[in-house]
Amino acid sequence: MNDVIVFCYKGSYVLLSVSYNSIEAIPKINVNRQITMTSQNILSSLGQFSNFEEVLFEKHTVRKKLKKNEILLSEGDVCKSFYYILSGSFSQFRIDDIDKVIIDLHLQNEWMFNQQSLTEQTPSSTTIKAFEKAEIVELSLNSFHCLNQPRSTAI
Repeated sequence: MNDVIVFCYKGSYVLLSVSYNSIEAIPKINVNRQITMTSQNILSSLGQFSNFEEVLFEKHTVRKKLKKNEILLSEGDVCKSFYYILSGSFSQFRIDDIDKVIIDLHLQNEWMFNQQSLTEQTPSSTTIKAFEKAEIVELSLNSFHCLNQPRSTAI
């Protein structure tokens, strides 16, 4: 008897093939392949996009892995990118005198950025830091503007 099971493990979908030993009835698990988040999955929350647009998005983004406590944006730096969280979580905070004030928590499958810093291109008043090991997709502001150009110039 064989079953196929799909489950989410640490932010990734894993496809398993399970075969049962008829004598002991103990499952033997073999990982066949890992299904990763695609550009189509990421963009579907924003609207409908053609295959061509998905390819352009993939071309203009960068996947990055961050360690726990790694800083993505430091206070005083200008935010120059949008980030989509594939796995993990982040905190956005500022330091007031000696207190750490958490402004926002960002979770898997969310977009994050410092809005004021990104839109006004001014120094950030907050820090964005990985709360745990994480993977993100980065879309720089320059790439974002490029994707908003007529198709002939975005390629």
